[in-house]
Amino acid sequence: MNKIDLTYDRPAALRKSRANVTESKEEALCFKKIPDEEMTIILKLLNHDEQIDFSQVYTQDSKVYVESGPLKGLEGIVKKVDKHKRRVKVLVSLMGDERVIDLGIELIEPSV
Repeated sequence: MNKIDLTYDRPAALRKSRANVTESKEEALCFKKIPDEEMTIILKLLNHDEQIDFSQVYTQDSKVYVESGPLKGLEGIVKKVDKHKRRVKVLVSLMGDERVIDLGIELIEPSV
């Protein structure tokens, strides 16, 4: 094991090891496998350079519509749109916890 493995997310790893006494301290301090269903969403957001591109988004009648980009088809995870800052907050599950991620968007007019 390298030093990074032992220091990564140490407080969370220790909390989990206390909650689950069958898990060894060594296992609690190592990186964990991310479940496939969680990785699917994360990988869908990334482009070939492993970056998250801007999605083209518009709102109509208090609903969010994604015209194109990595959020296309994932409208259900969009929790908040900040039109002024051109940002969205999306809710994803990661390692069994719900996490809010802030992403950039391009605001567009709805197509007719």
